Amino acid sequence: MKPKSVLVVGAGISGLMAATILKENGVAVTVLDKGRGAGGRTSTRRIEMDHAIARFDHGAQYFTVSDERFAKYVERWLALGIVKPLGETFIRENGEPEWSEETRYIGATGMNAIAKYLAESVRAFFSTRVVKLSCDGKWTVETDAGKTFSADALVLSPPVPQSLELLAASRIALPADVEKELQSIDYHSCIAALMLFDGIEPILPRCGIWFQGEPIAFACDNLRKGISSVPTLTIHAGPLFSAAHWEMSDSVIIEQMLRLLADWVRSPVKHWQAHRWRYAFARTVLDKPFVMLDSPAPLLFIGDGFVAPRIEGAAISGISAATALLERL
Repeated sequence: MKPKSVLVVGAGISGLMAATILKENGVAVTVLDKGRGAGGRTSTRRIEMDHAIARFDHGAQYFTVSDERFAKYVERWLALGIVKPLGETFIRENGEPEWSEETRYIGATGMNAIAKYLAESVRAFFSTRVVKLSCDGKWTVETDAGKTFSADALVLSPPVPQSLELLAASRIALPADVEKELQSIDYHSCIAALMLFDGIEPILPRCGIWFQGEPIAFACDNLRKGISSVPTLTIHAGPLFSAAHWEMSDSVIIEQMLRLLADWVRSPVKHWQAHRWRYAFARTVLDKPFVMLDSPAPLLFIGDGFVAPRIEGAAISGISAATALLERL
């Protein structure tokens, strides 16, 4: 009997966890992502400069584990050296330690190590932007390069507003109650500043600093974190600062961030970049792991807009959706 097939749009944690479980159960899975590689919000940027490799986790900085279903996979990743416990500590802006009873985990070479590992075991296409959907018993997606892919079921893991825009552009209507439910998921935006410094010493006194939330939310020293061989900082602006500065030039944003961090950062910056996360993390989430429609063919919405706006929440969304879809298929 021909195996059932599923298309997964988005190679972040939720999409890749769903794809992994489906493939483990004999389903033919294809993952499509508009980015150059796997990761989504678990992205790591790599810059080679002066014969050194600088790395920045510029999305999610770490993750924790509380759900047994997710813990099973994390144990596997630990054994393979894909992830490791974060050995460094955080402090608050006033210098006091920021303790946590939960173990914090990071990708051993950066947060995208998890997504890269998961993507290796599935059929994945990158730099592949989906621009149109259609369904005639099976789901068909069309890419910006004119390629088409078809499958029995479709899983959409991008931020929910992007998935809804794709459906609208494809003239596919959802039931009114489902559309209203999905539209209730709202996101904060975030500007991330990536800075590479002169010297060989760490920039911050600890791995990370939690600020008051505005104008700076968090700063992380990637050298202390153990993923970069040279001093680099990732700085996340708060939602209000990000919204107010969204259209400003990168140079103005970096200059203002450095001014705000003057008490902490005194080393000269030799390279910088800014990255804008339009859908950085969910401000409101649905209290369920996914939304699924059975007609005209299975369609699922997953991601960190469900359960909880964290890595584990996204993973549980993907795991739960794949389990439910296996029962349907």
